[in-house]
Amino acid sequence: MIVFRFADQIQHFKVLRDGSGKYFLWVVKFDSLNELVKYHRTASVSRSQTIYLQDMIRVCNHVIRLYCMHGVQRCGC
Repeated sequence: MIVFRFADQIQHFKVLRDGSGKYFLWVVKFDSLNELVKYHRTASVSRSQTIYLQDMIRVCNHVIRLYCMHGVQRCGC
């Protein structure tokens, strides 16, 4: 499963495997997941929208946010 954010929504694309073990989303098949991701950096993962995969942009050093007892979000960035 490839999961990513696009247009303020979380998108999910199921990665399939054929009988010979190759990975694909639509038609083009790959020997590895890394090859599939590399290809979809320049070819859209969607058939209805133009969506290219790219590296995540880190906006904070913390993946999990901790909340104090009053519900105020704290981040030490």
